[in-house]
Amino acid sequence: MKDLTNMNSATEQELAFAKRVARFVGVYFPLVLTLAATILLIVWMDRMPDPMATHWSGGDGPDGYGPAWSNLALSLGTGIGITALFALIPFFERRRSKSIAWGWTNRFMAAMALWTVSFMQVLAVLTSYVQLDLEDATQAPGVGAIVLIGLVVATLLGILGWFVQPNLTVHAPTSEITNPIKLAPSARAAWFGTTSMPKPLAFALVATTLALPIVLLVEFASPDRDTTTIVVLAICSILSLGLIATVLSFRVRIDKHGVEVRSVLGWPTFRVPADDIIGVEVREIHAFSEYGGWGIRVAGDRFGIVLRNSEGFIITRKSRSRTFAVTIDDARTAGSLLARMAENNNRSK
Repeated sequence: MKDLTNMNSATEQELAFAKRVARFVGVYFPLVLTLAATILLIVWMDRMPDPMATHWSGGDGPDGYGPAWSNLALSLGTGIGITALFALIPFFERRRSKSIAWGWTNRFMAAMALWTVSFMQVLAVLTSYVQLDLEDATQAPGVGAIVLIGLVVATLLGILGWFVQPNLTVHAPTSEITNPIKLAPSARAAWFGTTSMPKPLAFALVATTLALPIVLLVEFASPDRDTTTIVVLAICSILSLGLIATVLSFRVRIDKHGVEVRSVLGWPTFRVPADDIIGVEVREIHAFSEYGGWGIRVAGDRFGIVLRNSEGFIITRKSRSRTFAVTIDDARTAGSLLARMAENNNRSK
């Protein structure tokens, strides 16, 4: 594995190659699979029962039905949707970031996109295949073997997609704070700031989460509605919307006690005492490459309130091996004051 920090022409070439391979694994090849499945399903359209079987609950036969084009829609929707999502990740990465970073999460997400698309395409094709020329979709067999085949094929392709990508790690340039902000011995100081998700990302997250309440409304309006299903959907909707709301924005306070990061809703709250701080680093933080996404993130020996790609401060702690990071504007001032508070606290002991 190559682990690099300083960019040079050789590193840039390796990074460019890693990105090309990731695009092939996570975008181009899944689109080829989607195109192949789509063509096959279109050719089979006239041979499908209408309605066709679209849902199985583990029994010997189907228990849900839809139009003859249902699997075609499934193939196109998942194939294009998943690849578009993976292709858009670099867009969110570049919106605020001034430096370059690349890590195992980029590699994993490309392989995961391939796994997801290949699994769904196998399901769409094979569940259509077993219904060819049936007079009635109720005659369709169970799909246990099809699901197993899909899992095996998708897993093999996902593993292949992982290993064909270079094992490359490129870190953003670091900037250690060596000069804490100067304060008079008797001076009191505090710093306040707010960190929030970018509006497009927050909107996309909320819009995705609204799918559950929509399904709840559809189920509630159905004449065959099931009370248990409605209750479960209602609980899941409340929990998911509540959890999303708690991570959209956080308030940050730095004073003599250390740092406190609190959701604007009041919960959750994270604190690092001044006497637990060994050092503070300020640099560009890449949410996806370093932490695997946005929000409250844990990635290996890193924990962070990482709501966007931007400058942030990273705390090394005495009590834990895991660092604590926060993305926020004016991180240099915040980090300098935090370093001063930690130094003052250590001197007083």
